[in-house]
Amino acid sequence: VCAIPLVLGFVAPVAMLFALSVREHNLHTVSGLLPQVKNTAILAGIAASTAMLLATLAVYGQRVRSARISRLGLQLTTLCYAIPGTVIAVGLLTPLAAGDRQLNELVGILVGPDARPGLIMTGSLFAIVLGCQTRFLAVAVTTVQAAFDRVRASLDEASRSLSCGPTISLWRLHLPIAR
Repeated sequence: VCAIPLVLGFVAPVAMLFALSVREHNLHTVSGLLPQVKNTAILAGIAASTAMLLATLAVYGQRVRSARISRLGLQLTTLCYAIPGTVIAVGLLTPLAAGDRQLNELVGILVGPDARPGLIMTGSLFAIVLGCQTRFLAVAVTTVQAAFDRVRASLDEASRSLSCGPTISLWRLHLPIAR
């Protein structure tokens, strides 16, 4: 009975996606699917690592210098989680395409029209990772905030009294305790 949510929520959809991908892409062996699984895992690792790094810097920065604008910024990250992924993709596509266009024009002027790099931002992993950050940074921020809330303010004060700067306090105090 306890396994029903796991089976219905994870095992069945994964099995269905695997069967559909084998049928649609004529991948009759698992070895044909392994490169796609590897690429997906690498992309997920990059996106998750980037999200945790950005969340750690944002939450710790707000903790060190508690300004109104930093609190507002952290609250805005949680708002993005409620926006559908398609809306975020369309919203990011316009400025990234404009950036690609400007970069291509600049390189065309400086080097020549044959040296234009093409779609650097929209045609690379950058756009996918940026979209993942926009969508899922809220999850990382709330997780890091919960972990940093376990570190008492008195420990921050003790660290400052020992002449430890913010970087040393982060590495030697907050990160080990927040794990």
